[in-house]
Amino acid sequence: MRKASASLLWQTLTFCVLLASCTRDAAPVITSTNSLDVVTEGAKAIADSKLLPTGYCVDTRLDARKTVSGGPKDADGWTSEAAAGLRYRMLESPAVRTLPSSAVRLLPAGTIRTDCLHRLVLHEPQFVEVRLRGEHFIYAMLAVDDRCPLCGAGYTIGLRMHGERWKTDTPAIVSGWIS
Repeated sequence: MRKASASLLWQTLTFCVLLASCTRDAAPVITSTNSLDVVTEGAKAIADSKLLPTGYCVDTRLDARKTVSGGPKDADGWTSEAAAGLRYRMLESPAVRTLPSSAVRLLPAGTIRTDCLHRLVLHEPQFVEVRLRGEHFIYAMLAVDDRCPLCGAGYTIGLRMHGERWKTDTPAIVSGWIS
């Protein structure tokens, strides 16, 4: 009788553990294709921008630091801003260390170099899962630094996944900071 009781207890505990892990909110998987596509769309936004200073150049090496958004997180990594009806969490993504060739082809001729005053450096994209007033979507932020020693401006390119494609926000590039 004791053996059956212990076995039933073990099965019940196993079921509870499995049930708890099954009900946890699994994060979407971001692929290397997602990362490369976001960087490529970011390059397109740079090429089309009227906001950036004239005479800029683009470094082919990406900065490994990602955009950081903070706040207290729950057990599944979600941050909530109840007043705005917003929940979000940062997602892991594969590293992208250099501009992909698809991005390089979109930039104006002669801009891929590092010997200019306004040297633009893209950061690796930060992916965010967002729940906003009933909507659920994946958002990507691509920070761009102007490493000019005189002005040190920074920009953000925001992209949202629509189906299987990434599309930039309007406006595509937003001035974010000056250091």
